[in-house]
Amino acid sequence: MFPYKLKTNDIFISYVVEDREIVEELYAQLIKRGYRVWYANRELYIGANIRAKINTGLKTARYGLVLISPHYKSHWSQGELFSLMENSQRVLPILHNTTIEEVALEIPGIYDIFCLNTQMGIEQVVERICKRVAHKPYFYYRFIDFMSFVKKKKQKVISVTLVILLLFFSIAYLFYYHSLRPTSEFISRALEERKKNIETFANRQFEDELSESVMQVSTLSDINRLEKSPLKSRYMFSNGVEDISSLASLKNNGILPSVSPIAPPYGISEYKAYIFKNDEIIKYGLVSLLPCSCDVIDERLVEKGIFELDIKCENFLRYAEVSLHTDAATQSSLRIVNLFGVKPYETMVFEEIDGAWRLIQIR
Repeated sequence: MFPYKLKTNDIFISYVVEDREIVEELYAQLIKRGYRVWYANRELYIGANIRAKINTGLKTARYGLVLISPHYKSHWSQGELFSLMENSQRVLPILHNTTIEEVALEIPGIYDIFCLNTQMGIEQVVERICKRVAHKPYFYYRFIDFMSFVKKKKQKVISVTLVILLLFFSIAYLFYYHSLRPTSEFISRALEERKKNIETFANRQFEDELSESVMQVSTLSDINRLEKSPLKSRYMFSNGVEDISSLASLKNNGILPSVSPIAPPYGISEYKAYIFKNDEIIKYGLVSLLPCSCDVIDERLVEKGIFELDIKCENFLRYAEVSLHTDAATQSSLRIVNLFGVKPYETMVFEEIDGAWRLIQIR
């Protein structure tokens, strides 16, 4: 690669093999954020001089992340810690399944250093580490490396030209990319339209039932009295464009977080309940009171003129209709549950036709 005068690594991880699982999580999160991390499980190879490699990692790292657990008592790990503590500003201690009081019995100097704890959650620990390290991530240094290489070759004109070209093409690409995708205003309108359509669809199912039955406002207690522990349940979910009846598919898609008709029924946390009086069957409905909300989690230009939008929806079930059937001959019961709403995760596909974007598919 290019000549490099900066320190090789941002963070050196000191740990014992018994804690490898939690270290793997820390390492993955730090790498994901663009930091250069010295981690023995990635750096050591067969035949390597372990002590030499570790010493190099310690010397070239800006900070030392030390995962201290009840297992952290080996000769190697203690040596790494004491080496880092020669400059306490470099030490980033994290307690795992232990307390500061227990650690201080083995390492008295630890009282002088503020420690994080994995009990606060890996995400929170990594965020605090990033704030402490506080530097430009890996790709920034790769750019610095490149510019240093150009400077050493004394090609100032080339370096300036490259920077200008890089800026020009970056800006040109951004303009080009945005010209190929729908506008933010269009995407916002599409999401609102999706929510509006599903509310209309769910309300239509409710109104259809009202036209066929006598309705009374009810409570969950009334519904519980109707339920007689049916032996079998059948489910059907519809979002206006797709029907799903497999219980496994409903669970895998996150559509049916609960099959219980109570507390909360079918995962609908706030609702208004209705009982429909009909001579043939017992039926009740649950109308969700919380508004459906949808947020964009990813977007991509599949090809010119085809754009996909991944959305995540909360309060996605808008209406549940449950009918209870009893076989007079066998006295066995059957519960049929019809659910209406959006899927928790949907992909909206748009196509540009005659200069205008149109929704062509929901999956």
